[in-house]
Amino acid sequence: MKRNLTFSLLFICLSLYTGYGQQISNVNFTDIYKNISTSSSSYFYPVLLSRYEKNDTTLTHEQYKHLYYGFTQQPTYDPYEKDLRQKEFNALIAAKDYQKAIAVGKEGIKKSPFNMNYIFGLHYAYDNLGQQAESQKWLNKFEKLLEVLEKSGDGKTSKTAIVVISIGDEQIYMETLGLTVKNRDLSSGTDKIILEEPNELHQKELYFNVEKLGWQASGNKRTVKK
Repeated sequence: MKRNLTFSLLFICLSLYTGYGQQISNVNFTDIYKNISTSSSSYFYPVLLSRYEKNDTTLTHEQYKHLYYGFTQQPTYDPYEKDLRQKEFNALIAAKDYQKAIAVGKEGIKKSPFNMNYIFGLHYAYDNLGQQAESQKWLNKFEKLLEVLEKSGDGKTSKTAIVVISIGDEQIYMETLGLTVKNRDLSSGTDKIILEEPNELHQKELYFNVEKLGWQASGNKRTVKK
């Protein structure tokens, strides 16, 4: 009995230490982290990522969900790293220099495979070059990732916030819906957006959960947890 109790306590401690046991809105990070690290699972991360990078259109919503949120456990995940390519990429798109934009975007996507700015931009660039097959590949990725965000929460309250792994994804989500930010406030891992009205959502506020970015509130400032 004592041995079983000790084992149970050890398991709980290990679960807390590894970041398991966490449910945010509709996203169960416990299950996701377990699945992506299990080689026999259909969500095993190395295999899923390889299929994603090869533009596998048969990937399901659940597999995209594991890819997106599972990326927070990968060594290359760094939501605070400044990517100077994005500024160049956006400028090239604006200048309609689509060939150069594609080259820059594909370099950027190697480090940030779920960067929705790059993904939509690549779709847009290929579409304007008349390369519809390539354009559709990137549009498919964008729509699947957008669906992941939409189903993560309704964004109406802090408890049902939309779960993002990048602040840029907040912006992309709002731009897709034609939403305009009036004001914003970060508190306890939640980004509360005050929206201009009227808007498509018929809401005054929109909540994003940004806990996975390691942010904490410090007045109106955003600081990285040490």
